[in-house]
Amino acid sequence: MYLNNHHGDGRVAIWCAAPPEMQRSLTRAAPEHYFVPPYVGYLGWVGLRLDRNAGWKEITGVVEDAYLTVAPKKVTQRVRA
Repeated sequence: MYLNNHHGDGRVAIWCAAPPEMQRSLTRAAPEHYFVPPYVGYLGWVGLRLDRNAGWKEITGVVEDAYLTVAPKKVTQRVRA
């Protein structure tokens, strides 16, 4: 999910599903880039600020992890093989 200053929060960011424990790991390791988004944070989703010079490699990794987190098991097995 892409957000631009959502309800005046001042962030340009994406919110993505994340594998278990990834939210906590990312938000602790790089709080200047990652945050727990409202509404979906309790589900383990993570926010990545795009207005803080996130590189394409970082963005790609977050989006790929999000897809694999919610994709059907058959798909994830095929992708990981």
